[in-house]
This record gives sequence, C-alpha cells and structure tokens, in this order.
Amino acid sequence: MTDTEIMVTDQTSGEYVRTYERNVNSNAVNMQAVVPMRAGIQDWFTLYAQHLGDESITLPDGSTTVKHVLTRRPMPSDLEGVENESEDTGNSNTTSASVLSKSFYLDEKIIETLQLNGTVRFRATVAVKSSGTTDIAYIDSVKFSLYKIDSSGTSTQLGSTRTVSVDMQNNTTTYLEKSVVALLDLSSETLEAAQKLYAKIDIWGHTAGSTDTFDVRMSYDAGTSKTYVEIGVEE
Repeated sequence: MTDTEIMVTDQTSGEYVRTYERNVNSNAVNMQAVVPMRAGIQDWFTLYAQHLGDESITLPDGSTTVKHVLTRRPMPSDLEGVENESEDTGNSNTTSASVLSKSFYLDEKIIETLQLNGTVRFRATVAVKSSGTTDIAYIDSVKFSLYKIDSSGTSTQLGSTRTVSVDMQNNTTTYLEKSVVALLDLSSETLEAAQKLYAKIDIWGHTAGSTDTFDVRMSYDAGTSKTYVEIGVEE
C-alpha cells in the first residue's frame, strides 16, 4: 500500500483541501480531507528600544557590553540610571550628513535558530533644533537597518537599509519632535543561537546656512513605545 497526496487551498474557506491517492491491492483509491490553513502565519514581536539604566548586557564576543537594548517589555519609567534620549550636534553644513546614529541590541538569548521573514516595522521618535534663529535646521532622512552580530564581533546586515526621506525643519532653539515609520522586507534570513539581533537608526540633516549649528535627538523613554521594531519570526 502506497500513498501520494495533492494539497490545494480552497479560495472560499481559506482552508487546505488535501487529496490522498492510496494504492490498495493495485487499485487507486482517492480520499479527501480538509485541514485548517496554516501557511504564512508568523509570531510577531514588538521589540522596544530602551536603555537599561545601571544594568548592561554582553555581546556574543564575550567582552563588549552595551546598555541600549531591544526588549519585549519596556523598562519601568522610574528605572535608576536610565537614559531616555540621545543627542548630537551637527556642524554648519548645507550638505546632508549623518548626525546621530544609535544601535539597539536584543536583550535576551536565542535558544534555537529563528527564521526572519516578511515586513519589519520600525518607529523612531526624532527631533531637531537650531542653535539660533538665523539658519533653518533640517532632518532630511532617517535610515533604518537590521543586523546580526556573532561571537567574533562580525556584523552581517539582514536585508537592505531602508531610507525614509523627511522634511523636518526648525529655526528655533526649541526641539521640534516627530515620529518616523519605516517598512523593511526580509526574505529567509536566519538568526542562530550564538548570534544577537540589533537595529541601527541613523539620522541625517543639514542647515540652510553657515551661521548656526543644529542639534538632533532620538527619544526612547523608559516605559514608552517612542522607538521600536516589530518583526515576524518563524521557529
């Protein structure tokens, strides 16, 4: 007795219709069974960009420690030693350039190989201000990337860099803050147990003249979803 099978999706019910052809005593016998549709279903994780306060994690190389993490649960808002934002200053430059770049590392160990597929959703909360009122300060774009790092400290990019062009402009000394969202498609990327996932967010900007400098900020306040990554995982 031998079996073969053909499986198709019923377009009305969204279920699989599985047809078996069973060879019994040299005679072909056909049978059908309906099973729930399961293809394409993933576990979705929201990983919040946070700061660990007085704590830190060690990267796979065994020596490098970091405090900026991706975590499935936001930190408590009253966390001791917490940092809620990063800032940097851009020079008086009329050409767009990278001003502030920040990486956030997954804060838990992977116990088995994971498949990363589908669309990754990023959110970053960014802000810009000028040192004076003469020149307009701009955030031109925010670049989002996903990486994995191994025990030798080697980083491998997952997918491509997603660049979102924005038009944030401000000629005051008070921050103008907005959210930027990005969508990055992954296809059959793997994350092994000895590796660690991390996200990199890079803010680019410039000024309209040479008189004023400008500042940019990225916020990831404890207990909030100001900056996060949402990713689909298959075990």
